[in-house]
Amino acid sequence: MDPDGGDYATSKYLKWHQRLSILVVAVLFACYAVRFGVGISIRHFASFVVPLILIWFSDDLSAWGSRNSGAWFSSTRGDTYVRICAWLILFLLAALRIMAIAAAG
Repeated sequence: MDPDGGDYATSKYLKWHQRLSILVVAVLFACYAVRFGVGISIRHFASFVVPLILIWFSDDLSAWGSRNSGAWFSSTRGDTYVRICAWLILFLLAALRIMAIAAAG
């Protein structure tokens, strides 16, 4: 644990969340690109940037939120809340893209 740098303050499972989120988006993007083409897929998947940022930087965002929110945002579980909301957004966007693939078929 080096207090001058490193991942000493990050969540235990953050790397798993990062890898799984990229995998979900990559697989869905590949299916969407096969069906509609890469150009349209890039435009339609731009909205996935927001939940990916929330998942990847959940520790930093929760620390910032707990400092600036007063007492209502928990500093101990804030990263979990941010990731849960981000996964919900990601799954909602994924469901919309899957419905678009199914409707086109």
